[in-house]
Amino acid sequence: MQMQLEQLRPPTEAEMIAFAISFLSARGYYVWRQQNTGFFDSEYAVKTLHELVTERGTRIKQWEVEQALRKCWRKVPDTLRGVADVIGWNCTTGKWVAVEVKTENDRLSDHQRQWLGALKESGGEVYICRGMEEFVNSWERRNKM
Repeated sequence: MQMQLEQLRPPTEAEMIAFAISFLSARGYYVWRQQNTGFFDSEYAVKTLHELVTERGTRIKQWEVEQALRKCWRKVPDTLRGVADVIGWNCTTGKWVAVEVKTENDRLSDHQRQWLGALKESGGEVYICRGMEEFVNSWERRNKM
């Protein structure tokens, strides 16, 4: 009987971000997830959908629900375009660190390239995380582990 190996799914962006934060925190960095893309306001969504159902009853069309839900996204105020997913500093050296997480087909935007380049030019550590193993190897190469 031949054993079949299941194809492992690639990690999600959220999983890679959590990994990068945990990995760097365990190595003396103070880092956090820099929310920059906005968020879904679930309280407002419930209120909006309740009003829609109260007003329209069972005559609600799919496009009306979709339109109502689109209005429930909130932008992060004063957001800076290009900021990395994870930012912070090394608690020993004070050197800033940034990790930009990219999934399989995701690419760096011009704003991200500029932001990461500026941090690197000023002496900060910059990592592009396309996978957990690659991120660890890159960190270890730079830190001579």
